[in-house]
Amino acid sequence: HIIASISRDLTNSDELNVVTALNAIIKMGNSSMASALSVTVTNLFNHKSLLVKKKSLLAMQKLESVLPGCISQYREKIKISLQEVEPSVLNTSLNLILDEAQQNPSAWTCVVKSLCSILKQIIEKKMSYYDYQKIPEPYMQIKIIRILGLLCRKDKVQAVEVAPFIEQALQRADYINTDASYAIVFESALTAASLFFETSLVEKASLAIGRFLNFNAVNPNLAYMAIKVLERISEVDSKFIRDYQMFILESLESPDETLRRTTLDLLCKNITAENKNIVISKLLARLCSSNDKSFKVELSKKIFHLSIEYSD
Repeated sequence: HIIASISRDLTNSDELNVVTALNAIIKMGNSSMASALSVTVTNLFNHKSLLVKKKSLLAMQKLESVLPGCISQYREKIKISLQEVEPSVLNTSLNLILDEAQQNPSAWTCVVKSLCSILKQIIEKKMSYYDYQKIPEPYMQIKIIRILGLLCRKDKVQAVEVAPFIEQALQRADYINTDASYAIVFESALTAASLFFETSLVEKASLAIGRFLNFNAVNPNLAYMAIKVLERISEVDSKFIRDYQMFILESLESPDETLRRTTLDLLCKNITAENKNIVISKLLARLCSSNDKSFKVELSKKIFHLSIEYSD
């Protein structure tokens, strides 16, 4: 009865009924619904209402997740939706691709060129619906940059093609001191570290993240973001974080517990024969000052393993 009722509403002339039916599928879609309703939901992708089109994309994702293969040309339809000028539909398609790329990135490399084109148009304000804190479409930029990092991290050819667009986004946001610009720089730097084939881009990302250090005393959130980026960048090459050694050591003395712990992780990953004494002494100091039992156990294990590994 539920499936029959939803089916009737999907073909109703009233847009509100159609949207309500699609919302029901999004919330409680199952394999039985997928078998019975996939064709009808797919046809709604061509509906004149942008709201229905947006909801149909989400419903298609739900049905495809519960019954893979039930939506004909699923990826092609999402790829087509990237050409939509309506921001709500475009944003929905980006959300779907981001979700899918986290599970199966190789299946979505077909959209890389389209995403690069959209990112370029946004940065150059050729496809910009609004500015937030002097940044055009910051949320859309962040999604695209994150997706590109997922899709291209193991593909040297793709990384080379994508790098100029990530660099453009990085440079566009780097000279603006707003929360939106910091978010773009942060996401661009993380993606640059994912595109490790492009070391020149990684170097530029490490320089850009240095701007966060100026606000360390008043904004521990920016300091935390800087440490997270430096941790990722150090996995490409530790030379890119050498200029930040004083900042890293100072972060160990921060009153913010999360920042201190993140900094300890960074130090442990970048210990060398040359700095082992300093790093281990800092770790021991944190061990003595902490009152968190679980943290002390974890830290003791790290100190023990590092002492064995770097023993003379």
